[in-house]
Amino acid sequence: MMFTAKSFTYDGKSSDDFGLLVYYLDHQAITEEPIWESEITETRLASRTDPLFFGLNVNKPLTWSFVVGSVKSLEREQIDEIMDWLTSCDTYKWLEIEQDDMSGWRYKALIQNVQLIHFHGLAAAFRCTVVCDSQFAYEYPVQYSYRVEDGTVKNAAGKTLEKVVLRNDSAFSGYLYPKMELRLSKDCEAFTVINASDGNRPFTIRVPKDFTADDGSEELVVKVDNKNQIITCNSSALNIYDCFGDEESRHYFFRLVKGDNVLCFTGSGLLRVECEFLRKGGV
Repeated sequence: MMFTAKSFTYDGKSSDDFGLLVYYLDHQAITEEPIWESEITETRLASRTDPLFFGLNVNKPLTWSFVVGSVKSLEREQIDEIMDWLTSCDTYKWLEIEQDDMSGWRYKALIQNVQLIHFHGLAAAFRCTVVCDSQFAYEYPVQYSYRVEDGTVKNAAGKTLEKVVLRNDSAFSGYLYPKMELRLSKDCEAFTVINASDGNRPFTIRVPKDFTADDGSEELVVKVDNKNQIITCNSSALNIYDCFGDEESRHYFFRLVKGDNVLCFTGSGLLRVECEFLRKGGV
């Protein structure tokens, strides 16, 4: 099939809005790069022409071929060291590519299927497969801080903020679960973060009056990995999970919807939120 059109429309938007054209490629030399892949989850029945659509599976990881090499031939000892570096990881590790347009991104990746490349009989390079943990690249962590006094948020200059909006501009349309750190004094009975953009979903930590910090301080320092649902604190004698949740027994971890998140607070303390926004620009 050969297309002779110049523009196209998708989801009500024209390709002209993005400066895109429909291309016809003949037998000229081209290269292609992986950038996005999803799997349609649906069921087709003989009694109807359209499917029963359930959604998209975006769990297939981003994968690409990666070639690294040396300007000189490699000795066996060097090959062994390089192979140990590339293939000895037992979990995903950060892969950062030093290129101007990728300086703000990194990938969680494993190196697999390494092949040794010879030039004129001399070993000089490796071709390997990079397998990422997801379809996405990650921006470097961005931290947001909120000083809260009796539910009122103030900035570093002490000025009251009328509205707190944390924008999640990730390429992923689902929820983003950031990491958090709370610093709460003994005068605070409970601290709650309410995401008004997520159905007023509350995240609450109650502060016991008799807690003892390991370093003897008067602050309860709580660290939360919302993605993996792990909560730790600076008091080894305290089971912090007993302090998790509000009086209505709502044990909700904090999450962000795509777009603007309007946050409200109760209690007093310092909250830091660390986000790694997702990108799908490929490689």
